[in-house]
Amino acid sequence: MSRISTNAPECKRNSAPSIPQPIAVHHYTDRAQIWRSRPLSKKQTRDVEGDCHEDLRRRPQDYKLHDPFSGLHVLNHSVSFGGRHWCQRNQVCRPGPIALSALDDPRGVHLNRLELALDLIFPDKVTLVQAFNFLRDHLVKPWHNTQRVFHYPGDNGPTLYWGSPRVACNIVIYGEQNCRITGDHHCLHIDYRIQTPQAILRAGLSLAALEPFHAHSFWHKVLRLAFVDGDRLDYALAKAGLPPFRHKIDCAQFVVDQLYGTGIPTSEYLQPLGAKFLLPPLRERPLTLAHTRAWAHGRV
Repeated sequence: MSRISTNAPECKRNSAPSIPQPIAVHHYTDRAQIWRSRPLSKKQTRDVEGDCHEDLRRRPQDYKLHDPFSGLHVLNHSVSFGGRHWCQRNQVCRPGPIALSALDDPRGVHLNRLELALDLIFPDKVTLVQAFNFLRDHLVKPWHNTQRVFHYPGDNGPTLYWGSPRVACNIVIYGEQNCRITGDHHCLHIDYRIQTPQAILRAGLSLAALEPFHAHSFWHKVLRLAFVDGDRLDYALAKAGLPPFRHKIDCAQFVVDQLYGTGIPTSEYLQPLGAKFLLPPLRERPLTLAHTRAWAHGRV
């Protein structure tokens, strides 16, 4: 991995960039890890396995699955944390509402890892690359502090990480993939990875909150898009008694990271970008295994 480059041609200092528009937007729960205080019954296991979607592009060991045709991996192991005793860990890939209902337990569950996905479908590869570059330059992660944005070229297309793999919350963007649910080409896949139970609670999420999941409001908070107003930046630096910014300002996150610790609020030099068409519709339900089966048989 390497730190994101800021050598791209600089846009006009005060102009809002154009935003590539997708032809379709899909959202779903990509992965989740749930601890239970009592094991799943045989019926619950069948319900979960029947409503989880496997990723056949990967090997079973990549997701630690016991069966390449199953989206569930179960580990019976006794642990104690959070003031409770837990006896079974369940890792699921793309669970639907039936799977989420079967995994829930009135006695309580412990959700300590969650990956929520947003797939933006574009008409061609050129537009896909433009959208990838747009998000690279204008997506700003709150509370990024001293983290870096990493760029990994990859054999199957570029990938961006808004922080190291160990951070509690991370945004990952895959530049060239097929949709993991419908199989659509020219898909820009965005993962929001939450890797601690405390971060899950701060985000207002829980296993029960995933069905129904208010994806529009959630992704509206995650996809904070902005561009740097050069004149306002120069004024803010001068007011703070700091020298002018000597780097290119086409990457908003880079500018925010460089000014971390100066005490200058981002509102003084960032101009928000409205991109509601990148968000899921207000009342659209997540894609599930039923959509995949329908797509495979040509019904969608």
